[in-house]
Amino acid sequence: MLKQTTAAAIAAICLGTISSNAIASGSKGCTIQMTPAAGGTATVTLKGNKIRAKVKGGLADTLYTVWVTFSGSPDRPVGASGSAPAFAVTAPVYNGMRTDPNGFFTDEDGDGGLKNNLGYNLLEAGAAPVTTGHNLQGLNRVGRDWMRVYSVDKNLAASTQLVDANGTPLVERATATGIAMVSHPDTTTHGGSPGVAGVDQFGAFKGALADCI
Repeated sequence: MLKQTTAAAIAAICLGTISSNAIASGSKGCTIQMTPAAGGTATVTLKGNKIRAKVKGGLADTLYTVWVTFSGSPDRPVGASGSAPAFAVTAPVYNGMRTDPNGFFTDEDGDGGLKNNLGYNLLEAGAAPVTTGHNLQGLNRVGRDWMRVYSVDKNLAASTQLVDANGTPLVERATATGIAMVSHPDTTTHGGSPGVAGVDQFGAFKGALADCI
């Protein structure tokens, strides 16, 4: 598991007993042994702002995407989705017109992986950016947007976005709780959305940040 203080911090946050900034950053890095839904094995290694995902013996010649998950997160904003793509908020998003940055293809042996700089430390409480609800095309899902921060409560009035010193819009953030990988039989990513479960995406691996060792 994470250092005991980190694991305890996560548990305490979920119980509302300490502030969210108490989670340790895990500066030396750690690895999650992912739980498979079907065949193959997978690991996710986190170090600072970087994530490395590896699949061995998975589905051959198949597209996988990697997701940050928020199940049970104590500070996920109202209206935020339960997952977000594992890439930086400033990374290019193609909505499947090209493979999005959280996607990779396995080879004929079912081996593959990716390395990304997230632009934030996934092990820090309240650091992971969240996305809005699904963009729908009928009953299909293509794309989701980063949830922005506005000068006025977005539910009360339209207003200007808040930006950082570089002019980049600020986004809502929450405490991530896990990582998931899904496979795509149509070899197409969906930008900020995994797609529709059981149709164009299938759960492949999942892991909890609390199990990062």
